[in-house]
Amino acid sequence: MFQKLLVATDGSEGAFNAVHTAVKIADKYRSHLVILYVYEMPMMAPMMGGGSLVGGIEYIDPNLMDEWEKTAQSRVKSSVKLVVGDRPVSYVFRTETGHAAETIARVAEEEGCDLLVVGSRGLSGMKAFFLGSVSERVAHLAHCSVLIVR
Repeated sequence: MFQKLLVATDGSEGAFNAVHTAVKIADKYRSHLVILYVYEMPMMAPMMGGGSLVGGIEYIDPNLMDEWEKTAQSRVKSSVKLVVGDRPVSYVFRTETGHAAETIARVAEEEGCDLLVVGSRGLSGMKAFFLGSVSERVAHLAHCSVLIVR
């Protein structure tokens, strides 16, 4: 039924549930799984330490950003290995940098996926009003079916 699945993960509980569901589907249908981690630079990075103003423009130390990305990526890879366990699931881990929803949709199309699996994280209040959710945006942008896991 499904030849190739993409599951997007950021290490959150919702993403963990999405990975778990995608692994089950891939195991059942013997599908190839693309596990995607999208690193999106934190909006408040300069205030988190290591940032400064250079000519009135916020500057973030590239070494600090690399360290943040590697730490997050390592955490995500560890949780994926835990979920896959000893199941005979064929998968690759891919990392991209960019805006989450747009990058997820683009990679799913590049990889020729026929199902995209994402977690649902409930944004509330003003943040949801102004930003919307990544899963909602992915559902609008994706070229293939999207499964949103709670």
